[in-house]
Amino acid sequence: MEYKITGWNIRGLCTENKQDELRKFIMEEKLSSNSCRIVIGWDNNFVRVIPIHEDKQVLFCLIELRDLQTSFYGSFVLDEHSAGGSFLTEEMNEFNDCVDKLEVDDIGSTAFHYTWTISLRNPKCGVLKKLDRILVSEKFLSTFPQAYGRFLPYLISDHSPAVMGVMNGVNSPKKAFRFMNYVAYKDGFLDTVKEEWQKEIDGYAMFRVVKKLKNLKRGLKRLIWKNGNLHTKVEMLKGELQQVQALIDKNPYDGTLRSKAAKVLEEYEEAEIDELRKQKSRVDSICDESGQRYYDEHVAEQCVRHFQQFLGVSVPVRPIEELENIFTKS
Repeated sequence: MEYKITGWNIRGLCTENKQDELRKFIMEEKLSSNSCRIVIGWDNNFVRVIPIHEDKQVLFCLIELRDLQTSFYGSFVLDEHSAGGSFLTEEMNEFNDCVDKLEVDDIGSTAFHYTWTISLRNPKCGVLKKLDRILVSEKFLSTFPQAYGRFLPYLISDHSPAVMGVMNGVNSPKKAFRFMNYVAYKDGFLDTVKEEWQKEIDGYAMFRVVKKLKNLKRGLKRLIWKNGNLHTKVEMLKGELQQVQALIDKNPYDGTLRSKAAKVLEEYEEAEIDELRKQKSRVDSICDESGQRYYDEHVAEQCVRHFQQFLGVSVPVRPIEELENIFTKS
């Protein structure tokens, strides 16, 4: 079974056509709903929702999944001021501070990247922004490792519906952290390492190194989350590229399609390289004591040679014949 948590910012819901479209969307996504300023609905047979705090812009509640016998806290935040301005208001700064304090980040998501448009009816308006977000904590992802996000087409709203899916494979043992090679090639990797390494930690040198490496996991996991499921991403971009190239075949002189195809191709190739780097679990190269670098099959040879020199040194010993003079002090 799959649980779905959906958010959709719809202005002017009092109009009949938007209400009809919302009903269709609820039926298609197999959701449930009641009615208020912030609409929240659930199937009481599978989910229990307990409101904890509410006002005109946020609803904070406890969500219990009955079959899985687990629960988590969730906030549905409504932004009234999505005019697309580039300046940060006091409310925006407070929200950003709250996000940093909670240590939440965007969940890996698919489908639409831009979640807000300034006008659906004006063909000359090309303003698109990513305003709607699904933010989760590291603890949530460790409890629900198969959780994902999906942003659907706008339909009758200027906002894209945001759907978070929670599969029923929860409470699995926590996996040990595994460094993905492709993360080292991503923007922000060096800044993440530098920021963590500059923090002051008291203790012995080895303790400080181990502590910094442990604290670095959180930042590296965030970089991994931002890229989502690489295999799904590759398949999605492959299908999108095939569709665009098919359209170009019918409209060979359409410059817009060609530009889109070039962009999708670049993203597809980058995702394929990331997936290949993720699959490579071996050491690419290694240096010996003199600084000479070895590659490929010579890496294993150098590792064996190093430990032979380190552990295989034989020292001549002689038996102890006189035990009386071993201790100088009695």
